[in-house]
Amino acid sequence: MSKDIYDFTEDIVVETSDVASEIEKVAKEFNIPIAKIDFDIQQVKTFELDTSSNSDWIELEGGLLKKFEEDSYIANPNLQIQQIYTIRIFPKDEFDDPLRDSITHLTTNQDQTALYFVIEKGSELHYRSTLNREIIDHINKLKLLNRYLINIRENGFREKIDQFLSKKIPVLEENFILQVGKCLPPTPQIDDKLELLYKKEFLEQRESSSGRIDHAQKGKVIAVSKGETIIRYTKPQQGKEGRNCRGRTIPVEPPKIENRPDFKVSDNIEIVEDETKIDFVAKIDGNVVFDGTKYDIETEIHIGSLSFKETGYIDAGLDRDIEIEIAETDAVKDAIGTGVKVRVSTLNIEGNVGENAEVTAKEVKIEGQTHQKSTITTDTASIAVHKGKLFGKYVEVERLETGFIEADTIRVETAIGGTLRGKEIYIENLHSHLKIFASKKVEIQNILGSENFITIDLEGHREGVNEIEETKQLLTETSQRIEYLQRVLKEDLDNVIERRKIFTFANKRLERYKKYDVPPPKSLTDKIAKLQDFLEGYKTMKEELKEKKEELEKYQEKLKEFESAIFDAEIVVYDTWKGWNKIIFKLVNSDKKLEKIITEESKEARFRLAEVMYEDGEFEIITDILDEVVASASSNSGGDGEE
Repeated sequence: MSKDIYDFTEDIVVETSDVASEIEKVAKEFNIPIAKIDFDIQQVKTFELDTSSNSDWIELEGGLLKKFEEDSYIANPNLQIQQIYTIRIFPKDEFDDPLRDSITHLTTNQDQTALYFVIEKGSELHYRSTLNREIIDHINKLKLLNRYLINIRENGFREKIDQFLSKKIPVLEENFILQVGKCLPPTPQIDDKLELLYKKEFLEQRESSSGRIDHAQKGKVIAVSKGETIIRYTKPQQGKEGRNCRGRTIPVEPPKIENRPDFKVSDNIEIVEDETKIDFVAKIDGNVVFDGTKYDIETEIHIGSLSFKETGYIDAGLDRDIEIEIAETDAVKDAIGTGVKVRVSTLNIEGNVGENAEVTAKEVKIEGQTHQKSTITTDTASIAVHKGKLFGKYVEVERLETGFIEADTIRVETAIGGTLRGKEIYIENLHSHLKIFASKKVEIQNILGSENFITIDLEGHREGVNEIEETKQLLTETSQRIEYLQRVLKEDLDNVIERRKIFTFANKRLERYKKYDVPPPKSLTDKIAKLQDFLEGYKTMKEELKEKKEELEKYQEKLKEFESAIFDAEIVVYDTWKGWNKIIFKLVNSDKKLEKIITEESKEARFRLAEVMYEDGEFEIITDILDEVVASASSNSGGDGEE
């Protein structure tokens, strides 16, 4: 005859190591849900066994349980832990349960080395004097039902329950999560690993912002810097077993050893070894090369040619001392092909630069020609035939064919069309249809063509960059900031004087508290902090005002230098003019331009700007004749044509 809950009239006391199984037995015996059964923990016995010795299970009581708190103790893989519980099982009284309107449960991490007790958001607690003890009992019962140890490595959760209950929260607005167990996570083993870090960095750079591979970067040259770790071998390391909150050990696998370095390195690579790794460190800037058995670093890289399909993009860095030599002997082929991008400290090209190619370097030498849709950006350049765009500081070009050059100093042997923008521009042979913009000097040896426009423009040295306008803008912004700071400082002056007095008085009060070792009231420390913030803010504004006044003087002086520089600029030629040409001086701070048309066989050879005598604010272009200029050049510089 089957039993039911009405037959469950006497409490059942049992000693067991598996509480969950005993509860299941009772539920099955009386044909009732497990949720309708409750139990009390009457006694807990904790035992340990060291399998490395021949000893038996030993019961631990009282203070002896504290040794389980030591990681080094429970890390012993030979240690086994077991608990025996005496429990009293009885029907659950749901009406007397202070957690009857709460949803609670235990949760754990993946390796069960951390336990968390959760009271879910929306739960209602029924407060009474015994609630703290009842929650602790509830947590312990949840642990036993889930086969976790109790009274061991509890992470001090009992005190935290007191703190939580002191807030008297009627209904939880968020989950209450409390760590109630913390054992020992395993330390995973580390398999050996060989990383080609110089390649790894390059491959990461190939990832575009969209996360897709940028196939323009093929990696024909992968440069490294002195002191950079280019290869790393991570040594295999044994892991450490852990122990979960059920007292069971968590094993770890032995490390895999599959990647020991079997290569050699040259004297350009330093080997740095410690307990966990071996680093191969570059001793010089350069390109990493591997011949199948040995790694080396080369500072001079010799390449036959670069094409988009094979290479795409080379970034050797501008700050690395690396020189790339590209030699394409076939005149109909490009040394740097269509769309190729190169970035390196020094680049020597024996051959041509193709369409849409981009070169960025500190120093560039091109023995062939540049395509009209190519772009070169450099500090120093030497180019045989230039047709594209060139940006630099010092540039020498043998032949300019309708190309564009922007640099501080430009020297062109033969100019056949194109645009030049620079501070100083020197041309040996000037043909036709040149547009020349200089801020300091233009010097021409031989004039072979016509219809050239030569402009002195202090504001047009850099295309799209107007340094004078930028200076004016900075001057205006600085003046406005000074005016604002002066106004605010003046308005706050009375406040500053008054708050300084209050601050001094408050500090004296604070010193008295410190003298008698009495904690000062929070209102006093808050007040002092606010006063200090205000006074420091005022001091910061005064310091900024001083800095802005100094900046203003600097911008004013710079603007004066610009305005006077126009009178030092000049255009000098050493030949008679051909056809029709135009000389232009663009005035500073004005849209006005002074122009002079130069006709066939004219001997006007030096052009400068001067103020018109007795007419305020008026200017004129003054000239010297060719004979005087040639004679002056011969006497001053031995006839080299430069001043």
